Amino acid sequence: MTAQWMLKQMAVEANILEVKLDKEAETVLKNHEWPGNVRELSNVLERTMSAHESSTIHL
Repeated sequence: MTAQWMLKQMAVEANILEVKLDKEAETVLKNHEWPGNVRELSNVLERTMSAHESSTIHL
């Protein structure tokens, strides 16, 4: 499961257009340890997506 896939699922559930990660943000997410595993990543993505106003999430 990737962050991009999770964002796509969240966008479908929220009935919004596709949300993407830029390469720099994706690299940071991939390199983070994520002690809370998928649940922690999901929470971060949900908060970021809800506070973001464009279709691409930047670092």
